[in-house]
Amino acid sequence: MPPPQLSVVVPMYEEEAVLPLFTQRLRPVLDGLAARSGATYEVVAVDDGSNDATPVLLERARRDWPQLRVVRLRTNAGHQ
Repeated sequence: MPPPQLSVVVPMYEEEAVLPLFTQRLRPVLDGLAARSGATYEVVAVDDGSNDATPVLLERARRDWPQLRVVRLRTNAGHQ
């Protein structure tokens, strides 16, 4: 499979409260862009050692969103 033509990298730390909104808003935009242009995409969510439910919610979202990739850092390294 060829690599995606568009990669969106999103740093995350303690994002449990906004993750559902994040996926609800970003996925339709990227799916629409892909449908119109024929481009492939991926979203790389980099969890910077969150202690809340961020990792669980990301894994749950990944099951339904095949373009979502999750990178989890063991400890907080400064999310920028």
